[in-house]
Amino acid sequence: MTDILSKIDAAKLTDTDRTILKYIQENRDRVAWMTLSELCSKLFVSNASIVRFTQKLGCNGFSEFKFKLRNSDTLNDHHIDNILPEMTARFDDTITTLDESIITEICQSILTKQPFYIYGRNLSSIPAAYLYDMLTTMDISCMFIDWIDTLRSLSETISPNSLVLMMSEHCHEEYLPIIQALHQRGASIIWICSSSALPDVEKSVNLFLDTGSENEQANKLATLVILQAVIEYIETQKVPS
Repeated sequence: MTDILSKIDAAKLTDTDRTILKYIQENRDRVAWMTLSELCSKLFVSNASIVRFTQKLGCNGFSEFKFKLRNSDTLNDHHIDNILPEMTARFDDTITTLDESIITEICQSILTKQPFYIYGRNLSSIPAAYLYDMLTTMDISCMFIDWIDTLRSLSETISPNSLVLMMSEHCHEEYLPIIQALHQRGASIIWICSSSALPDVEKSVNLFLDTGSENEQANKLATLVILQAVIEYIETQKVPS
């Protein structure tokens, strides 16, 4: 596998970029398991500076950069001792990049819109069912759907002011006519997905969250962290009836 650092275009580097690059080159093994905040503190640079640097390497951010760094020719030896540091780093990356305003928007929709449907099939049914179970224990009325045919039927009859929170691994084209029908009937749609949106999808959804990463485990962690943040926020905001 090609070394990720070999893709850098030196002509596009700022002085800060060169400082970051030099440190990574000299501490490759350490950086591969560092959190974003740790690297910022070490170099006295901002989160944004490091994220911009990783984007110049073709990455979405620091988390994807570390994943590619760990799997480069120079860091290809995965050892059991790295499991916990890797999990800690991924968790920190997810928390650091989580937008609080998005969590607030999701929670406000859950608390104000009815009826409320949670959709997820195959592996995505696991986080969807978890959210459903947690919310029902908090006396929040919601319905769980794990069949796309059921979601398709719902899109033809759903009432205005409804909320559909979808979770999926991929933004399949088969979802497009469904979300368009939901949108046309006045439903709000929040979609948490592990891949980027198709061109016409964002026109019909109220909020699309792309947790996309080349690492499947990171995608699952990001989805669960988002849901747990939603659950904990609602616990603090919901007024008992």
